[in-house]
Amino acid sequence: MEEQFISYQTALLAKEKGLDLKSNYFREQEEGKPDFDDSCENWNLYDGYCTIVTQSLLQKWLRDKHKIFLNSITGYDLGCRFQIYSEKEGVESELFTDMFETYEDALEVGLREALKTIL
Repeated sequence: MEEQFISYQTALLAKEKGLDLKSNYFREQEEGKPDFDDSCENWNLYDGYCTIVTQSLLQKWLRDKHKIFLNSITGYDLGCRFQIYSEKEGVESELFTDMFETYEDALEVGLREALKTIL
């Protein structure tokens, strides 16, 4: 089983919100798979590049750095949805009722929505 990388759109938003993680993976454009480089850098420091990390690593960064938690709610044969919970004052817990076919699809949207709560 392979880890799922975040999408380019999510990577751009994460860059905007200060993602400061190092990675061997980056993107210069929306299309295609992430590029690989042995240097393991914070690609967000360079204009025109985005650091690409796995969904689970971005989820951990949100939890550790911003105290934002994502919970997946899976219904038997109904799909997945997610809930955002934050320990930050002024950010309310929010349950999204949209159903997604896979956990990864739900998590991707949840990650984007969680990033939007960062000021």
